Amino acid sequence: MINFNSKILTFKSFFPLRTLLFILFSGFSFSQTSNDEPNKNLSNKFVYEGNMVVQENFYEAEKKYRTALSKNKLNSKGAYNLSHAYYNAELYDEAQARLIEVTKNGNKKEKHQAFHNLGNIFMKENACKKAVEAYKNALRNNPKDDETRYNLAIAKECAKEEDGGGGDDDDKEDKQQEKNKENEENKENEENKENE
Repeated sequence: MINFNSKILTFKSFFPLRTLLFILFSGFSFSQTSNDEPNKNLSNKFVYEGNMVVQENFYEAEKKYRTALSKNKLNSKGAYNLSHAYYNAELYDEAQARLIEVTKNGNKKEKHQAFHNLGNIFMKENACKKAVEAYKNALRNNPKDDETRYNLAIAKECAKEEDGGGGDDDDKEDKQQEKNKENEENKENEENKENE
């Protein structure tokens, strides 16, 4: 007859296994980090090279920034600098796409700058409501920025005009004509009541 050991295994009984698993996973994550490090460094090198030529040669800078992003797609500095180059070249859709990347991958400061610049792009495109939201997001990341606060105020005024606070002269004339008709009808009704 076979006797089973009825000893209950406790957490301490697994200590060697737990230690082994920790070492294995630590080594795995360390090896991934060390493999990514050369790509990050290479990516940053291309961002630097792009920064050096952006004033003289937009196309060369764009190439460098794109190469940086191909080496490390999470390089928010590369995406931000590429968006800035696009903005200066008046390629607003491309700039917007890169800024959206920064809002997802950047730190708080980078997100603030990206949302602020998105607001600027939306204002250039007369999309005032979108600009308001972008500036609000920028202020969520840096509530002390007076320039963003100023731009937000301008965008809010623009959004009011979009909603009909300002408007076309034709609309004003139509409203005035309707008002005049109502006044004339009211006068006629009052005259009819007095004659009765």
